[in-house]
Amino acid sequence: MKYLTSNNPPNLFLNDKEINYVINSSLEREINKIGTLKYSYSVMDKNNPNRYFCLSNYPEEWVEIYKAESYQYVDPLIKKSLNRTLPFFGMKIFSSI
Repeated sequence: MKYLTSNNPPNLFLNDKEINYVINSSLEREINKIGTLKYSYSVMDKNNPNRYFCLSNYPEEWVEIYKAESYQYVDPLIKKSLNRTLPFFGMKIFSSI
Protein backbone atom coordinates (compact mmCIF):
# COMPACT_ATOMS: atom_id res chain seq x y z
CA MET A 1 0.00 0.00 0.00
CA LYS A 2 1.36 3.38 -0.99
CA TYR A 3 0.32 6.66 0.57
CA LEU A 4 0.46 9.84 -1.41
CA THR A 5 -0.29 12.95 0.59
CA SER A 6 0.20 16.66 0.33
CA ASN A 7 1.43 18.72 3.25
CA ASN A 8 -2.21 19.55 4.00
CA PRO A 9 -4.33 16.44 3.53
CA PRO A 10 -8.06 17.17 3.12
CA ASN A 11 -8.97 15.69 6.50
CA LEU A 12 -6.91 14.67 9.48
CA PHE A 13 -8.46 11.20 9.58
CA LEU A 14 -6.76 10.45 6.26
CA ASN A 15 -3.46 10.25 8.10
CA ASP A 16 -4.85 7.68 10.53
CA LYS A 17 -2.95 4.46 9.74
CA GLU A 18 -5.65 2.23 11.23
CA ILE A 19 -8.42 3.77 9.12
CA ASN A 20 -6.20 3.65 6.03
CA TYR A 21 -5.45 -0.01 6.71
CA VAL A 22 -9.18 -0.82 6.89
CA ILE A 23 -9.91 1.10 3.67
CA ASN A 24 -6.97 -0.51 1.87
CA SER A 25 -7.84 -4.04 3.08
CA SER A 26 -11.43 -3.61 1.92
CA LEU A 27 -10.32 -2.32 -1.48
CA GLU A 28 -7.83 -5.15 -1.93
CA ARG A 29 -10.39 -7.80 -0.94
CA GLU A 30 -13.07 -6.50 -3.31
CA ILE A 31 -10.71 -5.77 -6.22
CA ASN A 32 -9.14 -9.23 -5.95
CA LYS A 33 -12.60 -10.69 -6.62
CA ILE A 34 -12.45 -9.07 -10.06
CA GLY A 35 -8.82 -9.86 -10.84
CA THR A 36 -5.43 -8.24 -10.63
CA LEU A 37 -6.00 -4.52 -11.04
CA LYS A 38 -4.16 -1.37 -10.11
CA TYR A 39 -6.20 1.04 -8.05
CA SER A 40 -6.12 4.47 -6.54
CA TYR A 41 -8.43 5.64 -3.77
CA SER A 42 -8.13 9.41 -3.77
CA VAL A 43 -9.56 12.26 -1.77
CA MET A 44 -8.97 15.80 -2.93
CA ASP A 45 -10.19 19.23 -1.93
CA LYS A 46 -11.86 20.42 -5.15
CA ASN A 47 -11.11 24.03 -4.23
CA ASN A 48 -7.45 23.31 -3.54
CA PRO A 49 -6.06 20.28 -5.44
CA ASN A 50 -2.84 20.59 -3.47
CA ARG A 51 -4.80 19.08 -0.57
CA TYR A 52 -4.71 15.57 -1.95
CA PHE A 53 -4.57 12.10 -0.41
CA CYS A 54 -4.34 8.73 -2.09
CA LEU A 55 -4.11 5.04 -1.19
CA SER A 56 -2.75 3.05 -4.10
CA ASN A 57 -1.18 -0.24 -5.10
CA TYR A 58 0.81 1.38 -7.90
CA PRO A 59 4.62 0.92 -7.78
CA GLU A 60 6.40 3.12 -5.24
CA GLU A 61 8.52 4.73 -7.99
CA TRP A 62 5.40 5.89 -9.83
CA VAL A 63 3.78 7.21 -6.64
CA GLU A 64 6.89 9.27 -5.88
CA ILE A 65 6.97 10.72 -9.41
CA TYR A 66 3.24 11.48 -9.30
CA LYS A 67 3.65 13.27 -5.99
CA ALA A 68 6.81 15.16 -6.92
CA GLU A 69 5.33 16.39 -10.22
CA SER A 70 1.90 17.23 -8.71
CA TYR A 71 0.19 15.19 -11.41
CA GLN A 72 -3.18 15.54 -9.66
CA TYR A 73 -3.42 18.88 -11.50
CA VAL A 74 -3.24 17.26 -14.97
CA ASP A 75 -4.36 13.65 -14.42
CA PRO A 76 -7.35 13.01 -16.72
CA LEU A 77 -8.91 10.63 -14.20
CA ILE A 78 -8.71 13.23 -11.46
CA LYS A 79 -10.15 15.87 -13.79
CA LYS A 80 -13.10 13.62 -14.69
CA SER A 81 -13.64 12.69 -11.04
CA LEU A 82 -14.18 16.33 -10.05
CA ASN A 83 -17.77 15.99 -11.31
CA ARG A 84 -18.38 12.56 -9.80
CA THR A 85 -18.97 11.07 -6.38
CA LEU A 86 -19.19 7.36 -7.21
CA PRO A 87 -16.26 5.00 -7.91
CA PHE A 88 -15.42 4.29 -11.55
CA PHE A 89 -13.11 2.24 -13.73
CA GLY A 90 -10.44 4.37 -15.41
CA MET A 91 -10.59 2.54 -18.71
CA LYS A 92 -14.24 3.55 -19.10
CA ILE A 93 -13.25 7.16 -18.54
CA PHE A 94 -10.40 6.95 -21.07
CA SER A 95 -12.69 5.48 -23.70
CA SER A 96 -14.98 8.51 -23.36
CA ILE A 97 -12.22 11.16 -23.66
